[in-house]
Amino acid sequence: MAKFRLGSSLGAISSLGFKDGKYNYAVKKDLKDKLIRARELGFDTVDVDLCSTYNPFDLEQILDEILFLVKSSGVKVNAFHMPFGVSWMDLTCNYENDRQEIIKWILKVIDKTSVVDPYAFVFHPGTTNFSESEREAGFSRLCDTATTLAKNTDKAICIENMVRGNLLSRTAHLEELIENTEGVKIVLDLNHLLLDDQAETIKKLGKSIATLHVSDCDLIKEKHELPGLGKIDWNKVLSALESVGYEGVFNYEVLEKYSLDEIKENYENLLKAYAE
Repeated sequence: MAKFRLGSSLGAISSLGFKDGKYNYAVKKDLKDKLIRARELGFDTVDVDLCSTYNPFDLEQILDEILFLVKSSGVKVNAFHMPFGVSWMDLTCNYENDRQEIIKWILKVIDKTSVVDPYAFVFHPGTTNFSESEREAGFSRLCDTATTLAKNTDKAICIENMVRGNLLSRTAHLEELIENTEGVKIVLDLNHLLLDDQAETIKKLGKSIATLHVSDCDLIKEKHELPGLGKIDWNKVLSALESVGYEGVFNYEVLEKYSLDEIKENYENLLKAYAE
């Protein structure tokens, strides 16, 4: 039986709210302790979550401190999860000059993070639901943006499946993305995959899956619970991962109430139950 490498996403940025005409941010107070604990527990990697920022300049300013903490901890970074829900990270942006600037800014951040040598960068696509007449053009812009990024870095450019919308919520959408891009990979969020079977999706996407977001749900809404607390069939998921020769990280992306100790225990129990 394959022993998948263990990872966990760690939130890195706290929003301090709007004051004196701007949003204010800080590195999460527990980030240093979590990085150290991940190393102590033998996690193979961590994913660093850069979400919760509204301004690209603010992210650039705080990134230096995050990179220092990561580097000094000695923990290997699997991926940086880029911000989402803001116009300056919309990979489907329909203003061409803005889209080109988004690409330039992302490549600048990728270069800046080279000091910790991450394997991948994870992106939400931006807009996730288009009118029927606009969907093709929006999807084409996503493919062009992702391909351009992939061609300009040796890091894995990974696009995440979404919970809803007509852009990337179905397995067929992800297959379409792979068919129409060059060098682009999938980060498969199992908790987002509500409209198709998780194991069958893994088998269809195969080697196109570069990394995972592992958590459980009730198959109705995303929940980000520990595996086993929802309705996903984890034995089928693990079997499918083995069948396609998955070599990426088994990266947990669960609610912050779960500690790294609980995540490791869950991971070990999951593999034990599968082996039995």
